[in-house]
Amino acid sequence: MNLTDLSTRQWPSVAAAVALVALFGLTSIASLPIQLLPTIEEPQISVANFWRAAAPEEMEANIVEPQENVLRNTPGLTNINSFIGRGSGFVNLTFAVGTDIQTAKLDVINNLTQAPPRPGDALEPMVNVGGGQQTPGAASLLIRVLPDNPNRELASYQKLIEDSVEPRLARIPGVSQIQLQGEQPRELHITFDSYRAAALGIQINDIIATVSRATDSSGGFADVGRRQYTVRFVGQFEPEQLNELIVGWSNERPIYLSEVADVEIVPRKQDGFTLRNGYPAYYITVQRDYDANTVAILDEVNKAIVELNENVLREAGLEMDLSFDASIHIRRAVALVRSNLGLGLLLAVGILYFLMRSRRATFLVTATVPLSVLVAFVALRLFDKSLNVISLAGLAFSVGLVMDAAIVTLENIVRCRQEGASQDEAVRRGTRQITGALFASTVTSVAIFVPVLFMQGMEGQLFQDLALTIDVAVSSSFFIAITVLPVDAYFMLSQ
Repeated sequence: MNLTDLSTRQWPSVAAAVALVALFGLTSIASLPIQLLPTIEEPQISVANFWRAAAPEEMEANIVEPQENVLRNTPGLTNINSFIGRGSGFVNLTFAVGTDIQTAKLDVINNLTQAPPRPGDALEPMVNVGGGQQTPGAASLLIRVLPDNPNRELASYQKLIEDSVEPRLARIPGVSQIQLQGEQPRELHITFDSYRAAALGIQINDIIATVSRATDSSGGFADVGRRQYTVRFVGQFEPEQLNELIVGWSNERPIYLSEVADVEIVPRKQDGFTLRNGYPAYYITVQRDYDANTVAILDEVNKAIVELNENVLREAGLEMDLSFDASIHIRRAVALVRSNLGLGLLLAVGILYFLMRSRRATFLVTATVPLSVLVAFVALRLFDKSLNVISLAGLAFSVGLVMDAAIVTLENIVRCRQEGASQDEAVRRGTRQITGALFASTVTSVAIFVPVLFMQGMEGQLFQDLALTIDVAVSSSFFIAITVLPVDAYFMLSQ
């Protein structure tokens, strides 16, 4: 007994299977992340180095070059490049596709331990995993001061943005990171008065040495009876308490830092600025997870903007605007492909009706298209793919291929019926006669795109969605043509 005989005898089971495919297909469409292009994986690790006030030449010679020499032996490394600036240097490592990023991170950390010692005032290198995915920013936001707000200094609203705006945006599902690009860090400035220091008989170098020693340090252990205590010297001052730091003595009188210097906390000098319609603005970027739905994220971002503007920001005399919306291009591109897909389907149905001159036959063939497409959507969801222009293009290409199997099957059923066979015999014999040829045609169509599924590198990742949707849709069309279509033909082509 073949599949056609089984499906015609157990047609309620076929109807239940079709309902399940439709249910899972619609669920997959609703849950698929919408992106412009497929997610392209390129494992990357960056090593960030910071050495305050160091010239680029010093940063390169003392930190970056020694790190490059020990990191180039990391297994799986395909490319290494560095970016060096004043006081900072970044070493970016790119690994082969498929490399375990966590294992590569451990290898990088182990190799860094073999690098020569860094300068004493240089910070420890920070190893950051790039997530293994190329995830462009989802949105850019700008916060500006309202015209009737007398306080025009955006730095004074830093705490408000950190306490209210950043947490609200970070709670949006799919958001991986909120970057406060307009943040203006604050620094502790100690401005010495050389005349006052000379009058009190204290040298500037002695003051600098005293301030640099104002840190917490361990003093070892103290044995008291049967107990052993850890001795710790607490010498670090809070910025507000530095004025009380004793930096010297004059005639047995302590000299406090406030007598020879002015201590203040000020915003760091800005190297650039952001304007919104000619006015200063605070710049924020929103980064998404690699498998997140960009369109859904932007919908939630717009809701958060309205909520913040109506409550916290309005009370502070601020307003937030959406500067860059990545979903606009995605919506337009996806809508364009969808319209082309619908137009192509309408043209195919029109030509089919013109040639077959039968509404029932045209309906039977056309009904196999959405069923095959729904199976392709289920496959996209199972393989953690996204709904993008590449996958939709694959569906558009597969529409014509999907119809071929149904047209051949239905045409042979009608021919057997015209030769005088009964309805049941025409359905079974007509489908059985072309099953072998239909299988060969399907296999050859699928085999064309199978190598694309196993392509390595960025090109393979880019076109895998195309090959996957075509192969799944065409393969499912074969099984639909020999199972679902005969059942439909049995009930709808009685005449």
